[in-house]
Amino acid sequence: MRTVHSASVLAIASTIPTKEFGTGFFQETNTLKLFDDCSCYNQVAATPAQLPRILQTALQHAVHKKGVAVLGLPGDITNLPAAAAETTTILFRNKPVVRPSEDELIQLAELLNSHKKVTIFCELGAAEAHKEIIELAGKLKSPVLILIKERWRSNMIILMK
Repeated sequence: MRTVHSASVLAIASTIPTKEFGTGFFQETNTLKLFDDCSCYNQVAATPAQLPRILQTALQHAVHKKGVAVLGLPGDITNLPAAAAETTTILFRNKPVVRPSEDELIQLAELLNSHKKVTIFCELGAAEAHKEIIELAGKLKSPVLILIKERWRSNMIILMK
């Protein structure tokens, strides 16, 4: 499945009271089954003690997987006294640095240096490296072509003659 750039979403799905689970109660839905194939996280908080941790986990999944996290929330749970969070309530954001190995960088440098004409093609995946791409293009004296629509599989393609 190809990753599509999307927004992080927390969907709170209200459900029937917990005492009515599994009884065929009017408008009973199984949110786990209903949202499982279209969400990156999908759980139901059946007690107030579960709510803080499940909410935190749902938020982390939505942010890091850039998808829809579903929190099933029975109506009676919201009428009960809130439970204190036993885990963190800080939303952790990561920005890992992914780069080629030293050998791959050396190989690329040798390849670039061995050609007189180079053209750099960039797409959306290279958007945060604008400064670095312009700097590279200046050193190589090469044009930069930016693809508006994602038509290529890699983030940056370098053509050489």
